[in-house]
Amino acid sequence: MDMQKDFVVSVINSVSLDPENSGEVIHVKDIVETVITTKSGETTTIADGYLDVGILDTMKDLLVNLIGAVVFSAIGYISLRASGSSSRAGKVAESLMAKPNVRDE
Repeated sequence: MDMQKDFVVSVINSVSLDPENSGEVIHVKDIVETVITTKSGETTTIADGYLDVGILDTMKDLLVNLIGAVVFSAIGYISLRASGSSSRAGKVAESLMAKPNVRDE
């Protein structure tokens, strides 16, 4: 789930930190440490900046996109097979297919 490792950054930009909730981007520069406190009261300090764990969300997005592409491709393939080449979609698909060069000898 987290093949790309988290990394520490010293600058972040976020609309979640806006106290008025107006959607304005807040720029936080020169972060020197981040303190994480768990529900049980344990604390961990990350030196040199902020731990960026957003890559995990990106990996989930890529997985969902892959699943959507496979499903959509399967539906398109089945649709083209069922309608044959006489339909408009079939003609477009045929025009996009790579055709070998045939030379008369």
